[in-house]
Amino acid sequence: MNQGMMPISRKKTLAIVLAVFLPCAVVKDIEFLVVKTDQTILAENIICKLFILAVLLIVLPRLGLNWKEIGFRKSGILKSAGLGLLLGVSTFFLSYLTEYLVLSAMGKAANIQFFITNFALKDQNIGGASFAAVVICIMGNIVNVWAEEGLFRGFLFQMAKTAFTERQGNLIQSLLFGLWHIVTVIVCLLDSHGAGFSAL
Repeated sequence: MNQGMMPISRKKTLAIVLAVFLPCAVVKDIEFLVVKTDQTILAENIICKLFILAVLLIVLPRLGLNWKEIGFRKSGILKSAGLGLLLGVSTFFLSYLTEYLVLSAMGKAANIQFFITNFALKDQNIGGASFAAVVICIMGNIVNVWAEEGLFRGFLFQMAKTAFTERQGNLIQSLLFGLWHIVTVIVCLLDSHGAGFSAL
């Protein structure tokens, strides 16, 4: 956190945290429940993520903060990206290998296909591996990670731990992260037309 930032009370800290979180959550809920960008060719609810980034661009300098102070550092970015890619590729390789072996042992014709789909339970847009689809998918995921990590593990956590302990700050951002994703369950319940337990 910025060493020059004046200490603020717990009450004011929570007010700032909620003043940033609530508008972002409202925009996200409207997009998930009404706009449904994830059921378009974008296959991602991108509007709320861009809104988060815009809010952070406005809020950070007003509080005397910058991106580096909420966890976005340029140093070591290629190494971290490489390690993340290695972890992802190795995890998917082991998962698909296991699935392939199990299906083969069951006498089923197993094959691997590459396609892109959205998160919706209905009206899914499934696309092949066209260059444009892959680029949209990658860019959407980069924006998603940048926004959510920047908001939760970045800003909200760093802000909360200025007035609370690190453990309490982590608890606050974790609770907000859980609340953030309740809309996913609501969407699943709505899309399942009453088959609530299967949606959960």
